[in-house]
Amino acid sequence: MNLDIVENGSYAILGSNGSGKSTLLKVLAGYVDPSEGSIGYSHQSEEISNEGLFRYISLSAPYLSLIDQFSLEEMVKYHVKFKGFINGIDTAEAIEVMALTDACGKYLKQFSTGMLQRLKLGLAILTDSSILLLDEPVANLDKNGIEWYSRLLDQYKEGRVLFLCSNHREEEYSMCQNLIEIEKYK
Repeated sequence: MNLDIVENGSYAILGSNGSGKSTLLKVLAGYVDPSEGSIGYSHQSEEISNEGLFRYISLSAPYLSLIDQFSLEEMVKYHVKFKGFINGIDTAEAIEVMALTDACGKYLKQFSTGMLQRLKLGLAILTDSSILLLDEPVANLDKNGIEWYSRLLDQYKEGRVLFLCSNHREEEYSMCQNLIEIEKYK
């Protein structure tokens, strides 16, 4: 499959459990090498090396681990040491945007799975990156969390390429213009 990706493009990678969605996302992120073919990245006509790719990508997935001995504020500050937030958002504002203000001072090991998912999504979406990769973003979110996710993504997706993996949960990918049924390419 050949696919040219354009700025501001949004792509939903759809398929059942075990179909390879998460693996494809890991390949796109440069975490895993493709077993066939190749992926090339460029920015303003300059080729991006695999080693430099992390500067352009932010990723959120339910299977990613956070440092549970950190407090919420420590985790956000630690994240910002490596990648800053869009529009110069600071730690307090990021926590407010993530709707986690009530969790200030708590350690991540005290968080529910929904709170952890909200934190992972918030860190990825608020990060100043040109490529946003989201794997099953509404996993572990309740109705309010799903509404929060939709508003946040709508507010911060401009100027980026979005890849989103879903097992056909429309509330995850309704904003995507391009739908890719991964099982058609096996």
